[in-house]
Amino acid sequence: MLAMRNTSKNHTRAVFLFDSCVWMNEAFSISDHHLIKFIGTKQDRSETNLVITKNLLYVSKFCEIAQLFNVDPMHKWALHVVIILMCKFNPISVARKFSEDIQCTACIGNIEEDKEMYARCSSLFSTMSDWIALFEFLELNVGNRTSSESESAPESTRNPTNKRILHELENNQCLNRMVHALAAAQVAGENMTPMETAIYSFLYISPRTTPAGRMLERLYCGINSRAQDPELRCLRVLSQFNDTTDIETGFSDTMSLVMRCFSVKDNFQRLVENVLRQKKDVVQVVTTKTIRPLLRNLATEAVQKKILQKSMENWSTWKNAVNFPITTSLYIQKLLYFICVQPIQPAVCEYQHLFHIDILNRISRIQVDVIDVGCVCDVLRNLRKYNGEIACLIDFRHKCLFGINEKTRQEISLTQVMQLYISIYQHPSIVESCWRQIVPIFNHTIRTNIEEFKNKNPYQVSEVLKNLVQSILD
Repeated sequence: MLAMRNTSKNHTRAVFLFDSCVWMNEAFSISDHHLIKFIGTKQDRSETNLVITKNLLYVSKFCEIAQLFNVDPMHKWALHVVIILMCKFNPISVARKFSEDIQCTACIGNIEEDKEMYARCSSLFSTMSDWIALFEFLELNVGNRTSSESESAPESTRNPTNKRILHELENNQCLNRMVHALAAAQVAGENMTPMETAIYSFLYISPRTTPAGRMLERLYCGINSRAQDPELRCLRVLSQFNDTTDIETGFSDTMSLVMRCFSVKDNFQRLVENVLRQKKDVVQVVTTKTIRPLLRNLATEAVQKKILQKSMENWSTWKNAVNFPITTSLYIQKLLYFICVQPIQPAVCEYQHLFHIDILNRISRIQVDVIDVGCVCDVLRNLRKYNGEIACLIDFRHKCLFGINEKTRQEISLTQVMQLYISIYQHPSIVESCWRQIVPIFNHTIRTNIEEFKNKNPYQVSEVLKNLVQSILD
């Protein structure tokens, strides 16, 4: 009887455990497929964020180099021009050839050619990872004429520009010899024609700051998952290519042709916009060296905060009084405010096409009591490229930047020089504040040189306005 009772208890416990397992399985019914998918989603999300962060770093370097060369980072051909300006042989000649081929001389119209500037840019973009990341924003938009797609496409639907480029590719000696060198060394890409591999190879060996052999090796491993002996094969490619051709002779024509084969991916423009926007939001903080500041420093700081607050209120009052349409961008609103606070007013005919006549009539009746320095500096920061219209800018750079140490002076781009030029012609109460937003050095030497320069050179406000309008509207 006792044994039967124990058996009944064990049976009851077993049934209870079985029911509990069934209930838990139903409550936590997660298949392996869903679990792997969930983990993969988390990994993809983190990897995506990491890629975006790295891309922003490389794009930030690109924007800095472009501005040092006085190239607008937002321009359609900016990436092509910067790559050309950093190539090994005769970069200026290649840039001129490229601008003629694409029929856009404006993209290199005011390039600053300086050995110190080249050294600065070379130090910024010097590693293979930098260049490979930048090349990934390029997309090959032409192929070999002998490919099946090109042959099957009807003659009437082919792009005339692509047809011309394909014809030039077929007759280019440098690229044809690169094709033969790649074939002899058995270097080929998966799902790529020999000519496409040659185009990429020529692009990868072109930067002046990287070893050609290692760059070609990175390319080969990237385009062929079964790459064998990459170092040895790539050295054979370069050896045979350099033995059969003088690369400097046809480099200008070939480099221009290679760059015309590429278009820029859509995400690159968005990343450039994000980088430029972030740079505008950066506020320069001046740290005080003394632990116990004097009372007059505290009083000065309090006055500056009061003026800043009052100036921001004045900007808000002015904007409400103008009553801009809802479609008017904030950049255009601040540009009009900048025009109104200029000590020397430009002619109305130079900016009336941007605004309705009612707005222009209203601003003529509004008086600005306290100038908003932040608004003026925002307009200055919108200047991305100097258009070469200021005749005395070279004299300004030589004379008014003399009070800045040599290292800092070498790092100032031509666009920043233009911004400093505009700063010195603002109202005397905000000259120093505008100057320090661009270069945080302002001393007695700079102040004296500025006054002497202003006495000899009138403010070219019309050219300044044209440059600002071009930067906003482009």
